[in-house]
Order: sequence, then C-alpha cells, then structure tokens
Amino acid sequence: MNKLIPLAFVVVGLALIGVVMLRHRQPPATPAPKTAAPGHAIDNFTLTNRTGKTFSASQLKGKVWVASFFFASCPTTCTKQNQAVAALVDEFAQQGVKFVSITCDPENDTPQALQAYAAKLQAKPDEWFFLTGEMTEIRKIGAEAFQVLVERQTHSNRLMLIDKWGNLRGRFDWQDPRELESLKKRIAELLDERSPPADSST
Repeated sequence: MNKLIPLAFVVVGLALIGVVMLRHRQPPATPAPKTAAPGHAIDNFTLTNRTGKTFSASQLKGKVWVASFFFASCPTTCTKQNQAVAALVDEFAQQGVKFVSITCDPENDTPQALQAYAAKLQAKPDEWFFLTGEMTEIRKIGAEAFQVLVERQTHSNRLMLIDKWGNLRGRFDWQDPRELESLKKRIAELLDERSPPADSST
C-alpha cells in the first residue's frame, strides 16, 4: 500500500502538468498562403479597359509594367495608393513603363466609372490602364498571375513589377518608403535588360 502512494503523486503531478500545458498551448498558426517566389511567367489574361475595349496582358509584351488592385469608392487607402502610382507614372511613363490598375469592385466600377476615376488622376489611356471584369476572373488573376489575395473591395497593398518578357519580378509595399525606392531602382534595372535573365527571380 505504501508503495502505491508515491506512484499516485506521480500520476497526479503528470495530470496537473498536462492541464497547465493545455491552458497555455497556443492555437496552431494559420498556414501562410502558398505563393511562389517572384519570377514566374504570368499567363495571359483579358479584362475590359476603361474605354470599353478588351485589354489583353499580352499586349504589354516588350514593356516593363506595374500592376495593382484597387476600387474607386475606397475613400482613403486606394486614393493614396493611386497617388503613389501617379508619381511613378510621372517618373517612368516617358521611358515606356506601363501601369495597370485592376478594380476589385467590378459591380460598381464599370468602364464609365473607371473613365471618370482615371480623369481625376489625369491618367493617359495609353500609359495607365484601368481594368474591370467579372469578380471571379479578377480573383483568379490575383491568385494565379500576381499571387496575391483579392476579394470584393479587398486587395493587397503591393505593387507588382513585371518585366518585358511577362515575368513577375517583385512585389513592393507602396506604403513603405524603402520598398517604394526599391521598386524605382528595380524598374530602372529592368528597363536596361536586353534579354531575359536565366533566373528571372533576380
């Protein structure tokens, strides 16, 4: 009987340790979204331009371009984002860089609405493309082409940089001044490229 008493203490002690561990155990972390490293080739996609005409990503082959997602009724963040893009347009459009802004609120952002929105930014239609389409397709483009999450009126704050051969070469947070400067430097580097690098993620 006396031999059982220490064993009972051990069992109780282990049980108490187990309870404490369960109370302090953190819930499992949500898995990060699966995204490939920048460098993959973007498959061609088509959407509707603010002019009402069909836009195809393939028409930008041979051009360095910057893509982003937004929606016109966004009162703060999107406005600031597109002001940042407008500054990039002023700096690089004359060098042939193109800019593509895709709405994530296509129900409201019709070509006519995008035309009015672009006019406020004084965006030239051959330099800065504002695109709309079906939400299902836009969501797919975000996930597969640019590898960012896009939902209705919800989008990434990244500006995606694509090279002359249609390869995604980086994603940059426009809200971070250091990343914005890195984007400008990278644009200049891609403009100087004369052939696709062996490793397009560099």
